[in-house]
Amino acid sequence: MIDTDFFNEPHAVVERGAPVFVQDGSVLPKKIFFHCCCAPCTEWPLYYLRVHGIEPQGYFYNPNIHPTLEWERRLGGLNELNVKHKFKFLTAGDSEEERWRSFVKRDKAGHCRICYAVRLYQTAAKAAELGYEGFSTSLLVSPYQNRPLILQLGKLAAKKFNLRFYGFDFRPGYHYGQDMAKRDGLYRQKFCGCIFSLAESDYSAKIAAEIAYPLENLPFPRPGYQH
Repeated sequence: MIDTDFFNEPHAVVERGAPVFVQDGSVLPKKIFFHCCCAPCTEWPLYYLRVHGIEPQGYFYNPNIHPTLEWERRLGGLNELNVKHKFKFLTAGDSEEERWRSFVKRDKAGHCRICYAVRLYQTAAKAAELGYEGFSTSLLVSPYQNRPLILQLGKLAAKKFNLRFYGFDFRPGYHYGQDMAKRDGLYRQKFCGCIFSLAESDYSAKIAAEIAYPLENLPFPRPGYQH
C-alpha cells in the first residue's frame, strides 16, 4: 500500500503505460526480490511497482561502491527511504575497493561489466535462497546505465539459479524519481560508484574533499585506459 503522500505527480506517467513491465509480457508475482544500487534509483521503481500491487523486497549489495564512506552514505539513503516509505531491505557485504583496484580491465566497459555481473549474480543467489521466483534491479531506471548489458547479465544469473529476471524499463520515470529523492531529502550521489568512476567524475576533487579521501589515491586513468 502506498503512503497517501507518496508524490502524486508521476501518476500521469503510470497511466500512459510507461514503463513497460517486462519484455515478454508475462504475469508478475505479488512479491519480487529487488537489488538496490542507491535510494534515488530505488524510489521510482518502488512507487511504480506498488501502484501495480507488487511489493519489492530490497537487497543492498554493492561492493563496487567506494570508498567506504560513500558506501555508508548510500546505505544511509536506503535507511531513510525505509523510514519514509516503509521499504524493507536486506544488506549484504561491504565496500571492496581493494578488490576493484585489483581488476585488470583497462576500459570503462570492462569495469561496468564486472560491477553488473557481481551484483546480479549475488542477487540471484540470494533470491533463490529465499525462495523468490525472480528478481530485478534499480539499475534499470537510469538512462546512463548500459541496459542491454544489464539485461544480458541478469538473464544469465537467473538461468544459473533457475529464476526469472524481470527486465523492467523504469527509464521513463527516472527524472520523477530524482525529484522524489530531492523532495524526501535523500542523499543523491555525483558519480556512479566505483573508485574508477570517482576518478573520472567532473566532481572528483569536490567529492574527495567531502569524504576526506586523499585525491592522490584516486586511480586516475592509466596509459591505454579507454572511456
